[in-house]
Amino acid sequence: MRLSRDRMVRWLVALIVLALSGAGAWAQASTEGAPDALAADALIAEVEAMWTSGDKGVIEAKLREALGLRMLALGDDDLAVADVLGRLGRNEWNRQRWAEAEAFFARALAIAEPKDPVSAETARLIGDYAAALRETGKPYAAEQRARQSIDLRRKLLLPDDPWIAAGLENLTLTLLRAGRFAEAEEAAREGLAIRQATFGPAHEATLRSARQLETAEAFQLPWWDWKRVGWRSLAHSVQWAIPAWIASMLIFLVMWHPWVEARTPNRLHQLGLVVLIAAVLLGGYVFAIAGAFFTAGWFLDFYHREGSRLNVLFGAIGAVATSWLLFRLRWILAGRPPPPVDPVVEFAAVLKTLPQVRRAINVGWIWVMLPALLIMILCFAVPIVVAKWSTPSGWTIVIVCAGMAAGFLLSWLWWSVWVPHWQIWSLRRIEEIDFWEQAAIRDGVLNSRFTPWGRFFCRTEWWTPALRAEAHAIIAARWPGRIATR
Repeated sequence: MRLSRDRMVRWLVALIVLALSGAGAWAQASTEGAPDALAADALIAEVEAMWTSGDKGVIEAKLREALGLRMLALGDDDLAVADVLGRLGRNEWNRQRWAEAEAFFARALAIAEPKDPVSAETARLIGDYAAALRETGKPYAAEQRARQSIDLRRKLLLPDDPWIAAGLENLTLTLLRAGRFAEAEEAAREGLAIRQATFGPAHEATLRSARQLETAEAFQLPWWDWKRVGWRSLAHSVQWAIPAWIASMLIFLVMWHPWVEARTPNRLHQLGLVVLIAAVLLGGYVFAIAGAFFTAGWFLDFYHREGSRLNVLFGAIGAVATSWLLFRLRWILAGRPPPPVDPVVEFAAVLKTLPQVRRAINVGWIWVMLPALLIMILCFAVPIVVAKWSTPSGWTIVIVCAGMAAGFLLSWLWWSVWVPHWQIWSLRRIEEIDFWEQAAIRDGVLNSRFTPWGRFFCRTEWWTPALRAEAHAIIAARWPGRIATR
């Protein structure tokens, strides 16, 4: 009996040892990824501490490291991995890198939606993804996601929760970008009511919702209505324009004596020069305000993003335009005749007797001028339309200005290349070469050689040696003794 008892004890001890070793192996296997997960949690805590004021590049590096650790510890499809991907997307959003943010949000939703479809974090990811879609130029897909996020938040949260107002703000911006202003007004009004009840009327989020509501209401008015633009849209234009003009006048009045007197001893001329400079500056400021008014009337969202750069651009254009007008008016104010121009001819009466000249001018407009105008209009319109629907970026105004400059240069290039071909075509068919040239100058197909700008544009006509030789041969054959002047 004692032997069987000893045998039982030995068996019991063996079973206990086996159980303990199995439990140790299981514990080791289950906690194998714990150091990686803890390190990832520590990195996330560091990121949260530096989120508002830290370097976005450093934040991205830490988040990518945390993403790698969590994927190693938990797998590629864990909700904790989706959390890090969402944080990476929000960091890219703060850096205004919309495409990268969209990619991160899409990866996070691919994990979160199947595993946790009804949760506040999934609703937030859907809303963030909708915002990224909007900023990458996909307003209709963004609207569907924004509405999905709002519906999910309404199921999970109270009716007056601030997160619902945030979703409504996202939807408002999306509808504004899509041009559906009445629906945007409805969403903005509901979001404003929630934020007024939750935060009060003076909170930053409440004021932002109020501005969005004003924008939605304004875009439903005619473009010429002052309320569409609003004083707020022009406030920074007027605020810097008027004080800058006053300051510039004070500077010129202080410095006018040593600077102006060296150029003219006449006091009246000195005062006139100061007034001339003041008029140029004032013309720039007035043009800046007028340009801001019409830009805000047509492209209010674009003006809110690029208002300061537009003010500088319109101010420069206004100053140049004012200078040119004053230069043209100085001949009248000084009592001098204008610069010499070509002789005036009664074109209407003569054209009736010269149908071949009239036909040549019409062909010139269809062949040379109309395509040049279409190229200019197209190059002007496309950047403006793109700017209206593009993502907010510091390069937007640069793209618009580059498009306008490209339109002018391309239309000029078209004119320069084809106007010599049209001249040769006309020289083969007309009889009155002098009147043909005057009529072409009057109708804008050619430029006068008697004005500075005309001489400049005449030099840009693209005459190849073969074309020039052909034109000289036609003139020598049809009008002997005449010298080709173009």
